[in-house]
Amino acid sequence: MVFSEITVLSCQIVASLLMGCDYFMPSAWRAKINHSLSEYFSRLRDNVDRDISQKFKETLAQLQIVLFCLCLIAIAAAIYHFRVFLFESLPPILYLCVTIISLLCAVIALHYIIGHTVKLLVALGLGGLFFRSVSVFLLKTEKGPLAGTGFLMLLVSFIMRYANITHN
Repeated sequence: MVFSEITVLSCQIVASLLMGCDYFMPSAWRAKINHSLSEYFSRLRDNVDRDISQKFKETLAQLQIVLFCLCLIAIAAAIYHFRVFLFESLPPILYLCVTIISLLCAVIALHYIIGHTVKLLVALGLGGLFFRSVSVFLLKTEKGPLAGTGFLMLLVSFIMRYANITHN
Protein backbone atom coordinates (compact mmCIF):
# COMPACT_ATOMS: atom_id res chain seq x y z
CA MET A 1 0.00 0.00 0.00
CA VAL A 2 1.35 3.38 -0.96
CA PHE A 3 0.62 6.46 1.13
CA SER A 4 0.83 9.94 -0.28
CA GLU A 5 3.56 12.19 1.09
CA ILE A 6 0.95 14.67 2.29
CA THR A 7 -0.68 11.91 4.38
CA VAL A 8 2.63 10.98 5.97
CA LEU A 9 3.47 14.64 6.58
CA SER A 10 0.02 15.27 8.09
CA CYS A 11 0.53 12.36 10.49
CA GLN A 12 3.90 13.77 11.52
CA ILE A 13 2.48 17.26 12.03
CA VAL A 14 -0.33 15.94 14.23
CA ALA A 15 2.21 13.86 16.17
CA SER A 16 4.48 16.86 16.73
CA LEU A 17 1.53 18.98 17.88
CA LEU A 18 0.34 16.32 20.33
CA MET A 19 3.81 15.66 21.72
CA GLY A 20 4.60 19.40 21.74
CA CYS A 21 1.61 20.04 24.00
CA ASP A 22 3.64 18.50 26.80
CA TYR A 23 6.22 21.29 26.53
CA PHE A 24 4.25 24.35 25.45
CA MET A 25 0.80 23.96 27.02
CA PRO A 26 0.16 25.25 30.54
CA SER A 27 0.21 22.41 33.05
CA ALA A 28 -3.38 23.04 34.20
CA TRP A 29 -4.72 22.67 30.65
CA ARG A 30 -2.54 19.64 30.03
CA ALA A 31 -3.79 18.03 33.25
CA LYS A 32 -7.44 18.56 32.22
CA ILE A 33 -6.87 17.10 28.75
CA ASN A 34 -4.87 14.17 30.10
CA HIS A 35 -7.57 13.50 32.71
CA SER A 36 -10.29 13.46 30.03
CA LEU A 37 -8.21 11.20 27.79
CA SER A 38 -7.40 8.92 30.73
CA GLU A 39 -11.10 8.52 31.46
CA TYR A 40 -11.80 7.75 27.80
CA PHE A 41 -9.02 5.16 27.49
CA SER A 42 -10.01 3.62 30.84
CA ARG A 43 -13.55 3.13 29.56
CA LEU A 44 -12.18 1.68 26.33
CA ARG A 45 -9.99 -0.77 28.27
CA ASP A 46 -12.88 -1.74 30.55
CA ASN A 47 -15.20 -2.34 27.56
CA VAL A 48 -12.60 -4.52 25.85
CA ASP A 49 -12.00 -6.46 29.07
CA ARG A 50 -15.73 -7.01 29.45
CA ASP A 51 -16.05 -8.19 25.83
CA ILE A 52 -13.13 -10.61 26.16
CA SER A 53 -14.41 -12.09 29.42
CA GLN A 54 -17.93 -12.38 27.95
CA LYS A 55 -16.59 -14.33 24.94
CA PHE A 56 -14.72 -16.70 27.24
CA LYS A 57 -17.85 -17.20 29.36
CA GLU A 58 -19.91 -17.90 26.23
CA THR A 59 -17.33 -20.40 25.02
CA LEU A 60 -17.17 -22.16 28.38
CA ALA A 61 -20.97 -22.21 28.60
CA GLN A 62 -21.14 -23.96 25.24
CA LEU A 63 -18.27 -26.32 25.94
CA GLN A 64 -20.60 -29.34 25.96
CA ILE A 65 -21.82 -28.50 22.46
CA VAL A 66 -18.23 -28.06 21.26
CA LEU A 67 -17.26 -31.42 22.76
CA PHE A 68 -20.30 -33.01 21.11
CA CYS A 69 -19.22 -31.52 17.77
CA LEU A 70 -15.72 -32.92 18.27
CA CYS A 71 -17.26 -36.35 18.95
CA LEU A 72 -19.28 -36.07 15.73
CA ILE A 73 -16.12 -35.27 13.81
CA ALA A 74 -14.32 -38.22 15.43
CA ILE A 75 -17.21 -40.56 14.52
CA ALA A 76 -17.22 -39.28 10.94
CA ALA A 77 -13.43 -39.78 10.75
CA ALA A 78 -13.79 -43.31 12.10
CA ILE A 79 -16.47 -44.10 9.54
CA TYR A 80 -14.23 -42.73 6.80
CA HIS A 81 -11.25 -44.70 8.09
CA PHE A 82 -13.20 -47.99 8.26
CA ARG A 83 -15.19 -47.38 5.05
CA VAL A 84 -13.67 -50.40 3.31
CA PHE A 85 -14.91 -52.76 6.04
CA LEU A 86 -18.33 -51.07 6.06
CA PHE A 87 -18.62 -51.33 2.30
CA GLU A 88 -18.00 -55.07 2.43
CA SER A 89 -20.50 -55.72 5.23
CA LEU A 90 -23.34 -53.31 4.39
CA PRO A 91 -25.67 -53.20 1.41
CA PRO A 92 -24.75 -50.35 -0.99
CA ILE A 93 -27.80 -48.20 -0.16
CA LEU A 94 -27.19 -48.45 3.58
CA TYR A 95 -23.49 -47.72 3.04
CA LEU A 96 -24.45 -44.62 1.03
CA CYS A 97 -26.84 -43.46 3.79
CA VAL A 98 -24.21 -43.94 6.50
CA THR A 99 -21.64 -42.05 4.43
CA ILE A 100 -23.98 -39.12 3.73
CA ILE A 101 -25.09 -38.89 7.37
CA SER A 102 -21.51 -38.98 8.64
CA LEU A 103 -20.43 -36.29 6.15
CA LEU A 104 -23.38 -34.08 7.12
CA CYS A 105 -22.57 -34.50 10.82
CA ALA A 106 -18.93 -33.60 10.19
CA VAL A 107 -19.81 -30.54 8.10
CA ILE A 108 -22.35 -29.25 10.63
CA ALA A 109 -19.93 -29.81 13.52
CA LEU A 110 -17.07 -28.09 11.68
CA HIS A 111 -19.33 -25.17 10.79
CA TYR A 112 -20.29 -24.72 14.45
CA ILE A 113 -16.72 -25.04 15.75
CA ILE A 114 -15.27 -22.71 13.11
CA GLY A 115 -17.98 -20.13 13.87
CA HIS A 116 -17.12 -20.12 17.57
CA THR A 117 -13.41 -20.07 16.87
CA VAL A 118 -13.76 -17.03 14.60
CA LYS A 119 -15.84 -15.17 17.19
CA LEU A 120 -13.24 -15.90 19.87
CA LEU A 121 -10.34 -14.89 17.64
CA VAL A 122 -12.04 -11.62 16.70
CA ALA A 123 -12.62 -10.81 20.36
CA LEU A 124 -9.00 -11.61 21.16
CA GLY A 125 -7.43 -10.25 17.99
CA LEU A 126 -7.81 -6.82 16.52
CA GLY A 127 -11.05 -6.12 18.33
CA GLY A 128 -9.66 -7.03 21.73
CA LEU A 129 -6.00 -7.33 22.52
CA PHE A 130 -4.92 -4.57 20.13
CA PHE A 131 -7.25 -1.96 21.62
CA ARG A 132 -6.47 -3.15 25.13
CA SER A 133 -2.73 -2.91 24.50
CA VAL A 134 -3.03 0.59 23.04
CA SER A 135 -5.25 1.82 25.86
CA VAL A 136 -2.99 0.37 28.56
CA PHE A 137 0.06 1.90 26.85
CA LEU A 138 -1.61 5.31 26.72
CA LEU A 139 -2.74 5.08 30.35
CA LYS A 140 0.73 4.08 31.57
CA THR A 141 2.82 6.66 29.69
CA GLU A 142 4.62 9.00 32.02
CA LYS A 143 3.91 12.08 29.89
CA GLY A 144 0.19 11.27 29.73
CA PRO A 145 -2.22 10.07 27.06
CA LEU A 146 -1.91 13.26 24.98
CA ALA A 147 1.82 12.87 24.37
CA GLY A 148 1.39 9.10 24.09
CA THR A 149 -1.15 9.58 21.31
CA GLY A 150 1.35 11.84 19.56
CA PHE A 151 4.01 9.16 19.87
CA LEU A 152 1.65 6.57 18.35
CA MET A 153 0.87 8.96 15.48
CA LEU A 154 4.60 9.38 14.87
CA LEU A 155 5.01 5.61 14.91
CA VAL A 156 2.19 5.27 12.37
CA SER A 157 3.84 7.86 10.12
CA PHE A 158 7.13 5.92 10.27
CA ILE A 159 5.29 2.72 9.33
CA MET A 160 3.62 4.55 6.43
CA ARG A 161 6.98 5.91 5.25
CA TYR A 162 8.53 2.45 5.52
CA ALA A 163 5.66 1.00 3.47
CA ASN A 164 6.28 3.65 0.81
CA ILE A 165 10.02 2.91 0.68
CA THR A 166 9.65 -0.87 0.51
CA HIS A 167 6.81 -0.72 -2.03
CA ASN A 168 8.97 0.84 -4.76
